[in-house]
Amino acid sequence: MITQAQLTDNLAGAEAVLLKEPDNAQVRQFLWQAYWGLADMYYNRGDFDGHVALLNSVVDVSDRVAQQTGLSEYPTRFISWEGTCGLGHLAQGLDMHVKARQLGLIPNTPTVILAHPDVVANKHYLGYWAKHFDAVIDNPAAIETLKPLGGARDYFGALETHYVATRLNDRRLAYCEAAWEIQKEWDAQGNPFLLQLTADDMVRGCDALKQAGMPPGSWFAVLHVRESNNWDHATGRNVALSDYFPAIAAIVERGGWVVRVGNPSMTPLPRLPHVLDYAHLPGRSDWMDTFLLGAAKFALCTQSGPAEVTASFGVPTLLTNWQFGFRHGYRTDVSIFKRYRVNGRVMPMEQALAQRFAFIETPGMFVPGVEVLSNTPEEIKELVEEWLDAAPASDADKARALELDTIQARVMTGHKHTPNGYCRVGRKWLEKVMAGE
Repeated sequence: MITQAQLTDNLAGAEAVLLKEPDNAQVRQFLWQAYWGLADMYYNRGDFDGHVALLNSVVDVSDRVAQQTGLSEYPTRFISWEGTCGLGHLAQGLDMHVKARQLGLIPNTPTVILAHPDVVANKHYLGYWAKHFDAVIDNPAAIETLKPLGGARDYFGALETHYVATRLNDRRLAYCEAAWEIQKEWDAQGNPFLLQLTADDMVRGCDALKQAGMPPGSWFAVLHVRESNNWDHATGRNVALSDYFPAIAAIVERGGWVVRVGNPSMTPLPRLPHVLDYAHLPGRSDWMDTFLLGAAKFALCTQSGPAEVTASFGVPTLLTNWQFGFRHGYRTDVSIFKRYRVNGRVMPMEQALAQRFAFIETPGMFVPGVEVLSNTPEEIKELVEEWLDAAPASDADKARALELDTIQARVMTGHKHTPNGYCRVGRKWLEKVMAGE
């Protein structure tokens, strides 16, 4: 088994070769795979500090190559596979970049998106971002030519802008911390959400819903419940679809419709009144996915990419089964979090965060005796009812929310990270948690 010292020597040796031979594709690929592979390993076991350190190394290598070759003075930067490969990356990564650029938190450098057709999660949704960038290149041959500058999967780009390790002026932050700081400043200045559906998409989308049986003028909530997909290292995000049946019923009882998004590999919904299982309907498309996520009255989501898309359009999103270590920072959202049980005892949130359980996405990486507790069907239903009924928060609700904020701030600061978001928290869930239930 390779030791830490041997690994460090191998990485340093590869970087030395790359600085002498910047066009050495084999070394670029080795370093990319090594750093990203190690970063994922740290992430999956809940060592967020180690994860961030490895991602910062990715940025350091790119910077050193750019400086060594004189490319650091080149007036353009590139966003590649990292900002387009998943729906969440596409939404949050581009949202962060555009806002930071407009706020002056990063240099206002011309930026080009290298949108390889095989890598972009949703081409139609990417089109909504095009006006905020200097160019979007989707020709595979052109992207291959620009790869040494812009990067690609399995390859470092010398001028690649990284989403997961973000530089705000003279500081390096993890993406979740950077997203929160950017959003906080964006809101403080009273800026609107960046995206709005086009009239054409609205007309086409409403017509498609009518054809599927939804009467004109109806309101709907979009539902996304993450199941197994091609990123199966994050199995801790997966949840049983049946846990959401009571919440679906609560929406329908109040006159709404539910449109479930996803893909045909997911568990089919049973036939229910006022419910469209769009994931299994014919005619699924990038543009219809975009319309549904941007036109809903609200979204009910688990921790996955669609929740970031709704946020970019300003659609209120109820975040369920979320990890407390990655709290959202949008004022429109409300969240309830996963909890953890150790040897039969449910852990306080502070302890779960301090021991890094709240960062682990793969249950198999937990120590023996630790169990991930999904939100119960009743908790999910209560969150939906709270939002739809819009009851004002009591003084006790506000006090409990402040206590939770204080816990997060105290522990994250101890990890040498900034708290990464303060979306509101479901009142009934919070009352139960703070009572030690």
